[in-house]
Amino acid sequence: MRYLKLLVFSSILFGALHADFFPSYATPDPIAVVSSFLTKLVRTIEKVDKIQLGVLFHDGFAFEGCSRNLGKSQLIELLTTLRPGTQFSFTPIKASYIAPHTIQYRVAIQGIASTNYFEADFVLNVHNGNFILVSGKRPECPRNPIGTAREGSDATVNKFLGIMESVIGSGNVAHFGMFFEDGFLFNGCKGNYGKQQVLGLLSKLPKGARPVFRLVWSRYIGDNSIEYQVISRGVGQKEVTAIFNLRVLNNTWILHSGRMAQCQ
Repeated sequence: MRYLKLLVFSSILFGALHADFFPSYATPDPIAVVSSFLTKLVRTIEKVDKIQLGVLFHDGFAFEGCSRNLGKSQLIELLTTLRPGTQFSFTPIKASYIAPHTIQYRVAIQGIASTNYFEADFVLNVHNGNFILVSGKRPECPRNPIGTAREGSDATVNKFLGIMESVIGSGNVAHFGMFFEDGFLFNGCKGNYGKQQVLGLLSKLPKGARPVFRLVWSRYIGDNSIEYQVISRGVGQKEVTAIFNLRVLNNTWILHSGRMAQCQ
C-alpha cells in the first residue's frame, strides 16, 4: 500500500514539475475514460476470466474497506466467484485528473457486496499504455449498519445472524470472510480453529444448504462489544450451541471470537 501511495504521489509530482513542457497535451474526458474502463471490467467479470481480470489491476493493488482490506488476488477471487446470474453494475459518479496520466474517480457499485449499494473511490494510472487500477477505498463507512445500542443487543445480533444466514446460503464463498476478524479464534471441544479454518468449513457446505442460527441470549459487555449464545443448525452434522463475541471494527460488527457452550 505504501508503494502505491508513492506511485500516485510520484505521478502527481511528475505532472506538476513538467506541466510547462506539455502545454498542448490533450487529455480525454476523465468520465469517458472511466466509463470505457468500467465497461471492459464488467465484460471481463462476466467472462469469469481471472487472467484478463488481473491485467486490469496493478500487482500492488489494495482496497481499503470498512470491515477488511483486499489485495489484488482477494478482489479478483471475489469478482470471479459471484453467484451465477448475479446482476451487478458500476456507475461512475465523478472523475478528475490528479496527474497527466492518473485519474481518481468515484463509482456507485450494485450487486457485488452483501449490501446492495455502496460507493467507492478508485485511482487509475497508465501502465504500458493502458489504464489500470492501482488503489481503492470506501469514502465513508456506516456506523454499526446492522444495529445500534439503542436497539438492544438482541436486535443487533439477530440482524447480524440474518445477514450471515443469507450470505452463507447464497454459496458466495468470497463474502464469508467479511463476518470474521483476521485474528478470529474459535475454541472447540477437540481443538481451536482460526478464521481460515472456519471459512474452509463453510466453503464445503453442500450447494443450496441454508444454515439456521437461533439466538438464545445476548448482552453488551462494552460500548462496542456483544456476547451472545446461539444454536446453529445446518453447519455441521449435528446441532451446535456456542457462545460468540461481536465487536465493532472499522464501524462494522464482526466476530472476534467464539467457543463451545459445553463439551461432553
